[in-house]
Amino acid sequence: MAPRIERLSVRNLRSVGDERVTLQFPDSGALVLLGENNAGKSNITRALDILLGDYWPGTRRLDDHDFHGRDSDGIAVEVGAAVSGIVCPGCGGGVEYFSWSYDAQSPSDGGNPVTYRFSCASQYCQRSYVNNEMRSVLSATVLDADRRLDYQLSYASKYTMLSKLMHRFHERLLSDPSRRDRLATIFDTLLKEFSGVPEFAVFKQLLADTAADFGQNLPYRLDVDFSAYDPSNFFRSLRVHPTLSGEVRSLDELGTGQSQVLALAFA
Repeated sequence: MAPRIERLSVRNLRSVGDERVTLQFPDSGALVLLGENNAGKSNITRALDILLGDYWPGTRRLDDHDFHGRDSDGIAVEVGAAVSGIVCPGCGGGVEYFSWSYDAQSPSDGGNPVTYRFSCASQYCQRSYVNNEMRSVLSATVLDADRRLDYQLSYASKYTMLSKLMHRFHERLLSDPSRRDRLATIFDTLLKEFSGVPEFAVFKQLLADTAADFGQNLPYRLDVDFSAYDPSNFFRSLRVHPTLSGEVRSLDELGTGQSQVLALAFA
């Protein structure tokens, strides 16, 4: 029997609230999710990615927007999948269920808020920890439009849409010599303010001296990069981000459809 997901359940993940949402997978063919933007389709694929994706679930950490209502205090996020066709490494029986939960209020002895386990058909089997081979047979493929949009709306590469636009703004900013001089004066004043913190001045000197001691004949040294605070570089660090009621939101919390609409609007 080929490995398959039979049922997926999600609770307290993003738009899915305390009332658990369960999807029954068909015996054959594809499961197609249809619905309007912001209906929660991307959150279902997000749940699959958490449970069975490339990133090891035991070390995954959630952001505030991953919790339902953006309320991470006292909420446990749970994702589970009933499966078939997977052999239990403990007894050779059949694996019945994968379960993953994130509960910051009830961490393990090591402080890890994540619990990731499986249950076996044999009630006498003592094995419960998932290994990577068991997950790999059910690897989830999740659309990556959110991250592509995040890349396009940043200055990460000179080839993105935003970087090309900001390059024009930057050139216009520096085309006025008097404006450029005023910005340079502001930057010098800012550096003096930083250097006025004794602990920072000591650290900066220690960083340079230690690098010199280790580097010996190397020409390179270590210093603190202040380019992000240089007003003449502000255009190079600008990002476009989604907002909701005037509050900044992460592109990761948008659904795939919403991301595509915003990408078209930006283009």
